[in-house]
Amino acid sequence: MAVRFDPSFHYRGLRPPRLARELADQWQAAGVNLVFYRAYDPEHGAFFKTGYALNEMDDFGQYDLLKYVIEECHARKIRVFAWLPVMNHGGAWRAREDWREKTAAGEDFRDDSSGLLYPLCARNPEAVRWWNGFLEDFLKDYPAID
Repeated sequence: MAVRFDPSFHYRGLRPPRLARELADQWQAAGVNLVFYRAYDPEHGAFFKTGYALNEMDDFGQYDLLKYVIEECHARKIRVFAWLPVMNHGGAWRAREDWREKTAAGEDFRDDSSGLLYPLCARNPEAVRWWNGFLEDFLKDYPAID
């Protein structure tokens, strides 16, 4: 049984170590064995500790909530997968206009209804290199992610 966890919708005033422990206890009691952790939100930024160029961090990122969630979940034999929106990145979109996905008319493409708030162009080699580096940096810093 799996659960999706989006930190941007979950704040109860608890410090990250305690929040992670309480969540992992609840998930274990409910029979959850897999957590899809929303590691990056295009609007709110990273919910993990990062120094990668163009990344912005939310409070949970600065306090490294993901580290605690991984530790607490793994102690209970719960796997943790990273949920990342592919090529949809607010920090990069705002910093690099030339990386933005465009419409046929040459305007910036955005589709709020599908969650594509900050789509980067997958045909732009520089944007793709940056995105691949984003993923490599994430995996280097979180080798225990399942």
